[in-house]
Amino acid sequence: MNRQLHSEQHGHLNGDSCKHSHEHSHEHSHKNSHGHSHRHSHTQDSVDSLGLPFFLNLFFTLFEFVGGWFTNSIAIITDAFHDFGDSLSLGLLYGLAKYSKKSPDRKYTYGYQRFQTLGTIFTAISLIAGSIYSITEGIKRIFAPEEVLPTGIFIMAIVGVAVNFFSMWRLRKRNGYSEKIVTLHLLEDMIGWIAVLITGGIMMFIYIPLLDTILSFILAAFILYQAAGYLIEIFRIILMKNPFDEESTEIIAKLKTIPLVSDIHDFHIWSLDGENHIITLHAVTTLCNPEEITTLRETIRNKLAPYSQHCTIEIEQEGYRCVFADSCYNACEDEEPTKSEMKVKD
Repeated sequence: MNRQLHSEQHGHLNGDSCKHSHEHSHEHSHKNSHGHSHRHSHTQDSVDSLGLPFFLNLFFTLFEFVGGWFTNSIAIITDAFHDFGDSLSLGLLYGLAKYSKKSPDRKYTYGYQRFQTLGTIFTAISLIAGSIYSITEGIKRIFAPEEVLPTGIFIMAIVGVAVNFFSMWRLRKRNGYSEKIVTLHLLEDMIGWIAVLITGGIMMFIYIPLLDTILSFILAAFILYQAAGYLIEIFRIILMKNPFDEESTEIIAKLKTIPLVSDIHDFHIWSLDGENHIITLHAVTTLCNPEEITTLRETIRNKLAPYSQHCTIEIEQEGYRCVFADSCYNACEDEEPTKSEMKVKD
């Protein structure tokens, strides 16, 4: 994604102890031009790295459907649906990665990163549907076993391992959230083809048609479990779940240790795409001097840097009654302690 990471600090001073009772200030911090150029190059490399694996997997998927029908192997057809999901993932990411490079505008003020998220949802749903289909077909095969062609299965497995290994190699240095998901898809698929390779080799000497059906059950169940997990994670992002829910209380505690910060409230964290996070908060202080306020804002931003590069920080004067003072981490944190707090109590 070619969107510059930036942090926005929103100063909001309230109270009678300062010369100005109501003041707004905005500061924007951007990476230098070298950092921007490096980021653009990395983004372009990431987009290009998705191209060849996409086309390679797409053609292999078609080959796989034909091969599964020819060898009468439900396991290969099961994996064909999985490969189809991988091809969709790569194709959507390839297109959306280019589209997500668009700069923020009036319609999408945070940028276009979530278009990739839509592609991940579609991919997860296609994998779930394919897994369910394969399981139902496998059940039919248990009661009415059909002959399979072991030699054809063995040859296709060799090709399958080679294609998926090459695709993983192309993505080996990509650390983005979407690329990691696709790499995991490809790893699962390669493991599945290794299993098919072993099964085909065994059946060339000991013919057990039911072995193909058993393998299809295992692969489909594993893919179904993984795809459902991906779908849940993506919906959590869309529903604006806090990506650091177990750490939020500790983060607030660290911010309260900053000198002359008496309270932190209206604290919110949400994620654009599972990788780029947004933080907003109100900080209460007795400071009034603009330079001191700027220093305080920078100190808070630095402490939040491991979690987000886009922070909106509202500064409030001590004594001012904010309507959002009784936010979750002020009013509700005792009702729902974090796991780390529960461990301390234990």
